[in-house]
Amino acid sequence: FHLHELPDLDGPPDAWREAVAPGEEEVKGIILLCDPFTFEAENTLAGLDFAYPSVSKVGGLVSGCLRAGEAALFCDQKLHRLGCVGVALAGPIEMKPAVAQGCQGFGKQYVVTESRGNIILQLDGKPATDAVSATLDGLTPEERRTHLHTALFIGLGAGQPTLQYKPGDFLVRQVRGADQRTGAVVVGGRVRNGQTVQFHLRNRKTSRLDLEQVLERAKEEMEGPVEAALLFSCLGRGQALYGEPSHDSRMFKKMVGDVPLGGFFCNGEIGPVGGVTSLHGFTSSFALFSGCS
Repeated sequence: FHLHELPDLDGPPDAWREAVAPGEEEVKGIILLCDPFTFEAENTLAGLDFAYPSVSKVGGLVSGCLRAGEAALFCDQKLHRLGCVGVALAGPIEMKPAVAQGCQGFGKQYVVTESRGNIILQLDGKPATDAVSATLDGLTPEERRTHLHTALFIGLGAGQPTLQYKPGDFLVRQVRGADQRTGAVVVGGRVRNGQTVQFHLRNRKTSRLDLEQVLERAKEEMEGPVEAALLFSCLGRGQALYGEPSHDSRMFKKMVGDVPLGGFFCNGEIGPVGGVTSLHGFTSSFALFSGCS
């Protein structure tokens, strides 16, 4: 399918199903390849989740483009320059996502008690900058030397509310700034009052550990053995992050086995966290398949 003119977001889900897989009642997975300049990520992913709430969507944004119209998206022997193309999978196949965001949480988990859009004003009833300071003060000198030369991130609790979120339950977004005068912290994603958050760090060590954890969890949750997989990996990973080539694909072979693996380096990765499909950065988003034969 090709999506550019999106169905009405306020309409019934039937229009989305007709655009994606007309007449198919049991879609098992959706793969997306998108133009980074014209792909309406928030609306498209929300519409697909609305139409197929229990179906995993995995994919990425085309890399190597400098402006709209340079991407080459192919669907049914036709070339498209805008929007996104995809494939809906059906039949006796299982598709399991594994989204490695490359971060590890540290310090306590906080509850957002006052926010506005993507600005956190209070955490646990105190200025948000107090929580940042307390979290960083809890690092050992060695952890400071190891971690704090990179950016600070925040995990936004995703999925069903719980008293204690586990690794992998957070949608990771970058901390973009702070105002000591007002106590506000600006993050790269919308937050809401009552949401649980935890600060995160990203480097090659945390990324390697996160990758191991998500692949192990996905493999254990699959009903059948993994027979093939697709990998959509950020341009910022690979040698730029690990200092060595082919890290994530070699880790996949070590954790999952010697099965066919294909994919792309992307300029943004698509995958579910907490049951909600999101657009990510610095992420490796896998689709693991069983029942292929």
